[in-house]
Amino acid sequence: FVWSKEANPTLESEGRLVSGNKGNLVGNYWNLIGGLEKGTTYHFRAYAVNDSGVYYGSDIEFTTLSGDILPGFTIDQMKLVEAGTFEMGNPNTDNEISPVPGKETGWEPVHTVTLTKDYYMSCYQVTNEQMVNFLNIYQPNGNKNWDTEKAIPLCNSNGGSWSFSYSGSRPNMKFVVRNGYSRHASQNVTWLAADLFMQWLSAELGVKCRLATEAEWEYAARGGKYSHGYKYAGSDDYNLVAVVNAKANSPVGTKEPNELGLYDMSGNNFDYCLDDFDQNLYKNSVGTVSVDPLVPRVFNKAKVIRGGSYKHLNYAAVYTRG
Repeated sequence: FVWSKEANPTLESEGRLVSGNKGNLVGNYWNLIGGLEKGTTYHFRAYAVNDSGVYYGSDIEFTTLSGDILPGFTIDQMKLVEAGTFEMGNPNTDNEISPVPGKETGWEPVHTVTLTKDYYMSCYQVTNEQMVNFLNIYQPNGNKNWDTEKAIPLCNSNGGSWSFSYSGSRPNMKFVVRNGYSRHASQNVTWLAADLFMQWLSAELGVKCRLATEAEWEYAARGGKYSHGYKYAGSDDYNLVAVVNAKANSPVGTKEPNELGLYDMSGNNFDYCLDDFDQNLYKNSVGTVSVDPLVPRVFNKAKVIRGGSYKHLNYAAVYTRG
């Protein structure tokens, strides 16, 4: 693909940008374009190269949106988590039944993890108004297809409750937050939708954004190098830091933050992590030092969720896996 501010861009266009894939491509595929200016008209063309030369598709004109990328977000809401070493897991795992698989003890033994790089985390969970901004731009469909990123399932279950609604069809679907739920944590979106939200945000901001790994999430939930060793993210009393035992989730940040200034890491909504779920990971890590651990994702495999939700207190401890 080539695009520029001038009509009919080519590989020789001044200021042109190029993206694409090599090989024998047949069918539909997509790319994310980053670094574009707000409120600016661009021209876009696909091209193909073979032994006979370069061939261009039709010129397509589009104008980028203006306004806030993430409503209600400011840069000071990003909190630095400094690299370090910590003991990951449940110190009482031999006496406490793990929620997964739900019948046995001993699935979350303590093991040593070292994170070698600093990273930033948002102090709030993604809100409905922020998720709707993404959905209105990305125009996903609702087909449940776990083997390709071309069809993005929006909801984890048929008929699952959202705090936003939509109408119309692609490419003109319109997503709207229900009245009074703009600042509530977005819920019931799938892992794939969350991952693509991060890819979209990376393109919009020009910096790499992604879900936290499970180890990064737990280290941050514990308070990083400022940890006081609490059971929940910021306190041993879940009532102070966690939205739990409730009929619905709440606006973000209604409870107290943890030592790093992060809210709702115990309760309100589950948090997705970057990793696939490996039930034996902790057991296999005992006696070693895991450096920047990550279980790579595979389509149609269970993903890690952490932190509990407004109705799942048994997952709210900083060490409990889901």
